[in-house]
Amino acid sequence: MAACTAPDGTHWALQSWQRVQPLRGVAGFLSGHMAWELHLSHWSKPLPLLEVSPNWTYGGTLQGLFGRLLFEGKPVHGYRTPTRKQSNGHARYVYIDTFNSAYGPGWKRDGAKVTHVGNGGFCYSFAPLVQAPPGYPAVPTFSGKGERHRVTAMGPGVTPVSEWEGTALGPYDPVADRVFDQLFDSILGADGVCTAER
Repeated sequence: MAACTAPDGTHWALQSWQRVQPLRGVAGFLSGHMAWELHLSHWSKPLPLLEVSPNWTYGGTLQGLFGRLLFEGKPVHGYRTPTRKQSNGHARYVYIDTFNSAYGPGWKRDGAKVTHVGNGGFCYSFAPLVQAPPGYPAVPTFSGKGERHRVTAMGPGVTPVSEWEGTALGPYDPVADRVFDQLFDSILGADGVCTAER
């Protein structure tokens, strides 16, 4: 919404976005859904780096995204992966949106993933859903792969919100997939959580 550089050389920015959205393209069903949030950031060092790449997953049957969030060359993550029974206020999420998908026209929230402890990485596939998340109304069971995809993450501390956007892949290409696999290995390496997403 606005940005400036102060006389001392530091930077300020005011950003607005809809962070809290229901997943799988579902319309808002709780009071906090779809609310516009204002985020004020102030920084002097280089910005956080949100690295994202598309790829084919599950043997080329699905499409997905992988990447990591870094700040000053170090991975950004919480202390542990949150669960339904155990929260982690320091966890860092990436929010994954899909454009002009089977959910309908425009941007829809498909998923959210926590960055992994140790490498700040994440992986995600636009896969058909088997079961609705707890507390949700009925949700679509088909893939939310769209024409375009977007990943958004809040930076650490009071750094700005970062965003990546890219076009969906076409039909499976084994030659291009090997290039994605090499990049995947360089970013996520031996991250066992993401083995099937490679």
